[in-house]
Amino acid sequence: MTFGGYIRQWREEHRVGLRRFAKAVGVSPTFVSKMERGLGPLPGEETIRNMAHILGQDPDALLAMADKVAADVQAIIIKEPAYARFLRAHAHLTKVQWDTLARHLGKPQDKK
Repeated sequence: MTFGGYIRQWREEHRVGLRRFAKAVGVSPTFVSKMERGLGPLPGEETIRNMAHILGQDPDALLAMADKVAADVQAIIIKEPAYARFLRAHAHLTKVQWDTLARHLGKPQDKK
């Protein structure tokens, strides 16, 4: 499913009108209509984050659906390119395996 198609499906399932959704997101109804039909550009990161908030979705998941990566993630990779190599080398891992790895690594401990 396309990004625009997903947004449209959500709106219809939740009975949120195009104008109401556009106003809540901060864009024009024309923009939303074209995006949903695949005729216009996809929104930028901030607009997608607004949409995620309204939809109750993970912003990173919506960004990925739009073939985008959050600016903070890009900054991390630019600062340390080894992270990109790590991701490439482990791209085969399943979501469950990534979650297990994340739990294993845990949060950094505060220094006392």
